[in-house]
Amino acid sequence: MTDKKRALPAIIESTEELIFNSCYAPFDLSAYLQSAETRSRIRKLPATQVFYSLKNLDQEEMSLLLPQITEEQWATFLDLDLWDKDELNTNALLFWENFTLAADEPVARKLVRATDPELLQLLWKRELQLIARVEEDEFEAEPPIDRDTFITPDNNYIVVLPEDPEISRLVQGVLTRLYQLDADYARMSLEASRYAVSMELEEAAYQNTRRRTEDYGFQDYFSALEIYTPKSPDSLLPEKETPAAELKADLPARADNEEPARYIFLEALASISRQDDIEALLQELFFVCNKVISADRGTPGDPDSIKAAISKAQNGISVGLDLWAGGNLRKAEEGLSQHYLSSFFQIGYGALLKVSKAAAGAVAQDSGSYAEAVIEGLKAPYPLYTESEEKNGKITFSTRYFRTASEIEETLELLEQLTA
Repeated sequence: MTDKKRALPAIIESTEELIFNSCYAPFDLSAYLQSAETRSRIRKLPATQVFYSLKNLDQEEMSLLLPQITEEQWATFLDLDLWDKDELNTNALLFWENFTLAADEPVARKLVRATDPELLQLLWKRELQLIARVEEDEFEAEPPIDRDTFITPDNNYIVVLPEDPEISRLVQGVLTRLYQLDADYARMSLEASRYAVSMELEEAAYQNTRRRTEDYGFQDYFSALEIYTPKSPDSLLPEKETPAAELKADLPARADNEEPARYIFLEALASISRQDDIEALLQELFFVCNKVISADRGTPGDPDSIKAAISKAQNGISVGLDLWAGGNLRKAEEGLSQHYLSSFFQIGYGALLKVSKAAAGAVAQDSGSYAEAVIEGLKAPYPLYTESEEKNGKITFSTRYFRTASEIEETLELLEQLTA
């Protein structure tokens, strides 16, 4: 094995760490909160990375953080945490709105302004029953005797609280605080929730979130699913609107009859010398990673799921690029300038689906064999490549994402033997 091949896993992992640390890794917010000077810088930090750091803060640190963040940052926190596909998690909304209770009035007003009105209306709609006042001392109905209730500060509604005592405590606190901050807004929010349709409120709130998340590089679950649309290497790929005539490379072009690149995406990327071209491709890679994160329903605050998505995106692109270019590095470089990385990921995914389909008819004769491990790896939702390693006379198997077209060919040959 050459030194280059031996170093390959380390190069790949360092690239994944670079992407993670550049785009997703949390800041040490605790350090930023130590002085007034560093706290003032927080409002200039990317909202997504501030969000990734929040789970490491205690209650006292959160109280120091809230005056420093902008409305846009708070809206981003809600966008990233409140939604499961297109369904709002009202418990998560209550968690975030609960921060208005102890916050100073200017800070609490800022947090309310950053919360879409539809979110609060949907919260009231789901968790409360409202009985409106019709006369000076009369309400339109009698409240149930087995539920906790309270009358709003403006005496306009009897509010029937949820049965769950913790949710009841939180939602009453949030609504009461809203009346303290802006009684007119609180009244209009309650009144609007009475006549609105839950599905329409949720759809409007979701579309607001979708537009914002796309602005900072993420996609909603349903849009992101297109990344798993398989393509053939012979497909007519969409071309970039303003492709470079040719990406300038420092390395000599590879002849058509030479050995295929071992990891052609990184090799092609490393051969590009223009900084603008590199930054544009890294931005594309970030976009593909975010698609995979959303489609896999990864948790933004979970580094392991983020790193897995980065690895899947990077390796899938390399497999697709390798297949499209036929292992020719020069053609791969041209492909990076002409076509989108998402197309190469789709080519790689299409090839993996063919391998997975071939594995459906394969049978390993020996239990615990390499062949059995290969078949099991290919049955994963996203097919995995199986490697064997001998240590101290014992053979072990491990799985990882496919990296090259040659690994697909090798696996197909083994499956053909098993199904013959």
